[in-house]
Amino acid sequence: MLTIFKRSCYKQFDFEKIALGCLGASFFVGLWYGLPLKDIINDELYFVGSILRALEHHTIFPLGLDVPYGTLAYFLNYIVISFSLLALFPFFHFNITALKIFVLNNTGIMYLVPRLVSALIAIGCLLLVYKILKREISEKKARVFLLIILFTNILTALIFHTGKIWALSTFLVLISFYYLYLALLNRSDGEDGARNRYIFISIIFSWLAFANFPLNIFSLINIPVLALFFWKNKQLLPKIFYYSLVGLIFFSLVTWSNWEGVKSQVLSTFTIYHPLIEQVNTDRAIAKNVSIPQSFLLNAIRLFLVHPLLLLVAALAVRGGIKNKKLFNLSLLYFSCYFIIISVTATWSIDFKDCLRYLFPLGFFPLFNLHQFKFPFFFL
Repeated sequence: MLTIFKRSCYKQFDFEKIALGCLGASFFVGLWYGLPLKDIINDELYFVGSILRALEHHTIFPLGLDVPYGTLAYFLNYIVISFSLLALFPFFHFNITALKIFVLNNTGIMYLVPRLVSALIAIGCLLLVYKILKREISEKKARVFLLIILFTNILTALIFHTGKIWALSTFLVLISFYYLYLALLNRSDGEDGARNRYIFISIIFSWLAFANFPLNIFSLINIPVLALFFWKNKQLLPKIFYYSLVGLIFFSLVTWSNWEGVKSQVLSTFTIYHPLIEQVNTDRAIAKNVSIPQSFLLNAIRLFLVHPLLLLVAALAVRGGIKNKKLFNLSLLYFSCYFIIISVTATWSIDFKDCLRYLFPLGFFPLFNLHQFKFPFFFL
């Protein structure tokens, strides 16, 4: 069968485009699971219920503590839900009361919106990762192989099929990472225009990622990296500082728009969750947090549980050596910074199966470390 496939179909169709199309289509399969139940994923409550309440009060800003995190995800879903309601409006003869009653009685329909938004973001992540791999890997089979082991991973599929904040947060970090890499590649003076644009985009999106979720503070590592890399360029250093100030303004505006929610989220991290986990019910004793070394060990084990194929490929391919040290070092830096932050901060996660979603972003950066390896694709 493989011989027939190779001789008849393989040369006629671009299997790489077919694979990308199948992966992109897979993000839209199963988005309706659990509907009309509205408490399957907690984040979806923030991006539906809070938006409907904000619309009811004729405001675009979250009300009180309605949105503890994911401020940019909230605004993105706000726009899509608003247009969805406008699209439904004519079917109710432009009677806003009738539309309101329908939405209240069928709230589950609105929960498709954050999942559809996540599916579209997933396509953005897929294309962005593909652009990086295509830039570094000449062999199509290797690119498709790496894309499949990442985007068909069960944790990746789960996150991209929900309305959780991790999809947008990771996408923002990936954009910042990608343009940081482009900026470091364009070091020659003849490419100042493109290089400055790459630096600006990288810095702005790192601040936006931080604004969307506090744990994404690690994405700001690009600023000292840029400063160190272009230390001898006296014309570029002031621009890096200026771009950082612009990014800080964006961050401040986003945080100000949801100040109560952001403040509550940050404070709860150091009060409710430290040194004890919040009690779930009266029958369960309050559990103590693990120590920081234990947290590092737990997350290392969880990493093998949620990304087994990726780590297996890395172990098999490590003999190939490192060819693109710049991309390897950047990937390792981002991976290490996030791993350290999540291990130091989330010490309330005391079980192997607890909070596996925290490790979702870690699957992307080892992937960029595999581009320099040669895979034995003897089966195709």
